[in-house]
Amino acid sequence: MRAILTVMLSAALGVGAFVPSAAFAQEVEAPHVSVVPAEVTQMTISVTASGTLIAREVAEVYARVSGAEVIEILVETGDDVRAGDVLARLDPAALTAQKAQAEANLASAVAGIAQAQSQVVSAEASATQAQQALERTRTLADRGDSAQSVLDQAIANADSAEAAVNAAKAGLASAEAQVQQAQAALNLAALNVTWTEIRAPVDGVILTRNARLGALSAGGGALFTIARDGEIEVEAEVIETELTQLSAGDRAMVIVAGTATLEGHVRLIAPTVDPVTRLGTIRIALDSDDRMPTGLFARATITAEQRDALTLPTSAIQSGDRSSFVLAVDDGTVVRVPVTLGMMIDGRQEVLSGLEPATMVIERAGSFFRDGDTVIAVLPGMADGNGGQ
Repeated sequence: MRAILTVMLSAALGVGAFVPSAAFAQEVEAPHVSVVPAEVTQMTISVTASGTLIAREVAEVYARVSGAEVIEILVETGDDVRAGDVLARLDPAALTAQKAQAEANLASAVAGIAQAQSQVVSAEASATQAQQALERTRTLADRGDSAQSVLDQAIANADSAEAAVNAAKAGLASAEAQVQQAQAALNLAALNVTWTEIRAPVDGVILTRNARLGALSAGGGALFTIARDGEIEVEAEVIETELTQLSAGDRAMVIVAGTATLEGHVRLIAPTVDPVTRLGTIRIALDSDDRMPTGLFARATITAEQRDALTLPTSAIQSGDRSSFVLAVDDGTVVRVPVTLGMMIDGRQEVLSGLEPATMVIERAGSFFRDGDTVIAVLPGMADGNGGQ
């Protein structure tokens, strides 16, 4: 904005005309104004979540037999274990006796098979004799040398002998079934004996130990819980409006109980949101192998999106009728430029369209200028003897 201040002298009593004086004319300098360039910067959308450290997968270890006394405990909370390691032992005395009884029952059943087989052999021999006698009697009867009553008796004897064979075979089948039953009982008794050694089902870390010496095994709670492979992660809650911004694999920084800072990534996003709290649950896997106790409070900052964007300080943005604009400075002239805006993060506003990188815009106090004004642009850090805006 340029102006000429002219001092006009007039003659007394209106004589003469107003004549500009070069001695008193001076040019008023255009105002100085601070400008900033539109810059491509990295925009990061972050989501915060609070939660608790938990085991990624918990294996619970129960006693498989009831009524046996715990006589030995071999691990404590925090111990590393491998699959198959013995964690505790139960008293095997009663179960060993049951196994011995099952072995005796099996032996008796096997002997019963031998007896049933001999009965089958005997019945088959008697049936053969009865059949031979019937054939001889029938031959005699055909020649008239034998009475009908004798033939009828021979037929009855043959049928009775055949029935005895069938009964003996049924007895053999029953004896064989008893052997199978006795074998199954023995297998179960032997398995119960092996179950007196409580073993770890997976590799991991002992989280809890509820087993107590002298206690009787029962169908109650787990004797031990194990964090499978020792993996610990964060279970956190996120408000529904931010949950949709997250994806599996997003990186996260986790502060645990205000002491440790760990890196991780979103492993799982629950498909449902609590209808009362409007919160959704996520799981954050930790990259660190450091042993962390479960139950600790954790706060996570998750990088939901990160991209390069053209940005300006928010102070450079002006608002009009249902639109936004900036005041660019082009060769000393103010130019109003409509813009389309995106995200606003950390005091900077994303410009989606309307500007090119490095375009100079008035940083603040843009409301004091209009399209077409003349100004002197001053970049941050430059000397501004005129006290620019």
